[in-house]
Amino acid sequence: MRFAMTEDQQLFTAAVRELLADQCPPDRVRAAWDAPADRSLWEQLAQMGVIGMLAPEVAGGMGMGALDLHPLLIEAGRVAMTEPIVDTAAVAVPLLAVAGHDAGARVASGEQTVALGFHTDPVVRTDTDLLLLETAEGAWHLLTSDSVETTVEESVDGARRLGRATWTPSADSLIGTALSTDARSRAIVGVAAQLLGLARHLLDETVAYVAVREQFGKPVGSQQAIKHKLADVLLAIEFASPMVARAAYSIDQVDADVAVHAAMAKACAGDAAKLAVRHALQCHGAIAYTVEYDLHMWMKRVWALDAQWGDARHHRRTIRTHLNL
Repeated sequence: MRFAMTEDQQLFTAAVRELLADQCPPDRVRAAWDAPADRSLWEQLAQMGVIGMLAPEVAGGMGMGALDLHPLLIEAGRVAMTEPIVDTAAVAVPLLAVAGHDAGARVASGEQTVALGFHTDPVVRTDTDLLLLETAEGAWHLLTSDSVETTVEESVDGARRLGRATWTPSADSLIGTALSTDARSRAIVGVAAQLLGLARHLLDETVAYVAVREQFGKPVGSQQAIKHKLADVLLAIEFASPMVARAAYSIDQVDADVAVHAAMAKACAGDAAKLAVRHALQCHGAIAYTVEYDLHMWMKRVWALDAQWGDARHHRRTIRTHLNL
């Protein structure tokens, strides 16, 4: 199967990449460690139609699919965007559309942001307007953030404010009971796409660094060992990319094996991003360990997202179970 982007997808992705490069520089990511970012970037993405891409046209969206959104999530990962774009645009918008909930239009328009909480992982972002939460029975409830009690959870990535949710389901907050597989697959594939973007940024920054950093009168990038490390990262990214695209396609096609495809995507993307982190650290030397160096924020985002909703080892167990191994 060929997953090359169409011309329209390429143009839209390029426009989003340009916006993110201009409006989400490293200084903005760093500032988010001290205080949540303002809504300006979110509003611009909403105006472009990114937030509501997966909502039907009658609800103010673009009626597009996960395969259309996933390259934009890669771009969001590339700049380490701090806003909850996966929770909101990739998961909440299509789920609320299926449920026919009146909050769907407000979320799709960018008016409200959403954080996602699974029963097996009740740690949620605490900087959103709404919370979409799963019960042990697989029912989904939508609540306002101020109606849910959260206990602060520390994150290695200071730009992500997290809390453990404690709440009581009610008939008023119920939105659906058969959405769990779709929600989990969308969330996992969305984070996998972000991990690809993070890995690509780490690789690009490292290639640029070793091209100018000299040792013994020569760029360190001229050394064969450095070339091999960076080639390994590129190979891992190129291997993971079609896995993520395939999983997005499975979501759009309502494939019976979508959970397995999502697991494959997250495992491969996580491995590629962690390899990019390891070699970026080694190639940059001691400077990469300093908090003041921008690369540090990208590395911590990789570690945070790799663990979110299951790391590579967890998802390989899912694949192994599916294969009866």
